[in-house]
Amino acid sequence: MTFPMSRQQCAVGIFGQRACCVSRPRDIDLVELGVGPYRVVRHPMYLGYLVTDIGFLVANFGVRNVVIVVAQWARQAVRTLKEEQLLSKDATYRDYMSRVCYRPIRGVF
Repeated sequence: MTFPMSRQQCAVGIFGQRACCVSRPRDIDLVELGVGPYRVVRHPMYLGYLVTDIGFLVANFGVRNVVIVVAQWARQAVRTLKEEQLLSKDATYRDYMSRVCYRPIRGVF
């Protein structure tokens, strides 16, 4: 059975990831933060991963796949927190954190 919506969702997730690559700050001093999708959430590429993973689960639902995706996202949450812990040592990033308060999922995390 084919789930065309899951393919579209995967495509949207992949497009979102690529859009983040184009608008991502290039230099280490973080001058360009708050540009493109980074204005809405602090880790938009991770949000693209989530959208893609949900599309994958819709098309390939099974207990094993759910366990793998949940484990991957638990690890991704830890990665996000550790990344922000390191980046928050920079004053520019702390200012960015005060302007954009959401991580990958707006209103949730």
